[in-house]
Amino acid sequence: MRIRSYLLLTACLLLAGGLAGCGRSGSAVYCEPVDPCGWQPGDTLRIVHHNTDTVGRYDIELFASWAARPAALHRDTATVRLIVRTPDSLRCTELVRLQDDRAGNRPQEWQTSYRTGVRFAQYGDYEFAFVRETGEPPIGLRALGVEITQTKHGKR
Repeated sequence: MRIRSYLLLTACLLLAGGLAGCGRSGSAVYCEPVDPCGWQPGDTLRIVHHNTDTVGRYDIELFASWAARPAALHRDTATVRLIVRTPDSLRCTELVRLQDDRAGNRPQEWQTSYRTGVRFAQYGDYEFAFVRETGEPPIGLRALGVEITQTKHGKR
């Protein structure tokens, strides 16, 4: 349990420093560690965003943190099933391909645009659940996360 807490803290500090460090208001970064002993098919990571703004527009990006540069370079994508639940229990499920959209700026951290101009229509908890699909395990994957950034008129 101590290792898991250390990995979560390290991943969150690295990701928050790299992703949310530019001081944008209206930005939230959430991350959860992946079991270092192996993320098994069917295992689920849950991230909850508590929404208090039903008017603003947001961009949602997904990110993955890898243990080392070689682990990240070993793959060009990682596929997960993403289940988004709204406060009124509506559910959207889809396969999402995580990949590095930032042209190699930080090869240990991948960031993938998920949705732009989103309006969270209800107050309450929105859950983002990442479910590991079958196939080759994502060796070296340490954390998955969500960055939600407020936009102005659809622009950052």
